[in-house]
Amino acid sequence: MPVILADGAVKKRCHLCGVPLVFKAGGSLRKYRCTPCESEYNRVIRRLKRAYPLPDNHSCACCGRSGDEIPDTYSNKGNAIAKFCLDHDHSTGTFRGWLCVKCNTGLGLLQDSPSILRSAATYLEKTKGQPAKDCPVCISAITKCMFCP
Repeated sequence: MPVILADGAVKKRCHLCGVPLVFKAGGSLRKYRCTPCESEYNRVIRRLKRAYPLPDNHSCACCGRSGDEIPDTYSNKGNAIAKFCLDHDHSTGTFRGWLCVKCNTGLGLLQDSPSILRSAATYLEKTKGQPAKDCPVCISAITKCMFCP
């Protein structure tokens, strides 16, 4: 959890080794690995990309979408973002496959946990098609707010 220091700087820890990272006030907080861990991580990714190049006409190993079905996306600077990500086991460095950006992000947000992913799928299946509940924002059947079903 980031900590705000008296001068407005932000302190958080490297996600891999736990070394403190300090960011200047108002600066970007995107970095979450220390420089040595970032260098090692990039080395592993480069090695895996050389060993397992993205095949031509590839489809995502999770959702099955091909590169033609995935819309082009661009960074804030206007650079094209790759449609596929090399997926690997973060604890062992083992290559798992090539995933589209959305599937790779989703797995990361679900902590690469099969049990969390199964729970999320169960939740979606259980709640699909349920009637809307009373609005928790306006709690009224007389007026309607922008969140009302």
